[in-house]
This record gives sequence, structure tokens and C-alpha cells, in this order.
Amino acid sequence: MAAAVLPPSSRSAIGRGLRISEIATLRLDQCQVNQRAGSITLIDAKGGKTRTLDLHNMARRALYDYLFPEHPRDRERDQESIYVFSSRLCCKNQREMKMSTRRSSGLA
Repeated sequence: MAAAVLPPSSRSAIGRGLRISEIATLRLDQCQVNQRAGSITLIDAKGGKTRTLDLHNMARRALYDYLFPEHPRDRERDQESIYVFSSRLCCKNQREMKMSTRRSSGLA
């Protein structure tokens, strides 16, 4: 089975009501999604307001499949991250860079 990656059309569908910065910083605690319904709550959105976006079926299903893949090996996100859109490879590289920096500066 292919990895659970949101296809561009689904990203676009989710993004119709979100700014790029809101998608990039979207946290798990802001998403309420299951197999039948889904919404995203944005805290401190434009104008400092809190707003809730209901997800239509295509976007809800794509987000659900991304967050809860059928097989654990299909996980794309870093399970330790509080953010929805994170990458295990990206986070691994960031941790390695931090350790390398600490070693070279004598902190580790």
C-alpha cells in the first residue's frame, strides 16, 4: 500500500479556507477528525479571532488517512511532533543538525 500522503488536490481542498502559514503551523490539538466528520479550529487567526472550519468529505478523508494510516509503516509524519504536517526525515535531519552544532561548539 502506498504511503499516506495528502495528494495536491486534497491539500488544495483543505487550504481553501486556510492561509499557508496556518497550514504550516497547524497542530494536532486544532484538528477534530474522524471517519464521519471533521473540523479545524484556528486560534488567533486573522484579526486575533478564533474560527472553526468544517471540512468537506474529500478534505476530511484525506486528513484522516494522513493522520491515521491503515498500516503503521505508511506513517509520513513524525509521531513526536505536535504539528499535523511534519516529516520524520525533516525532523530527524533537524535533530542531527542540532547535535552536530552542539558537538562543534563543545556543548554536547
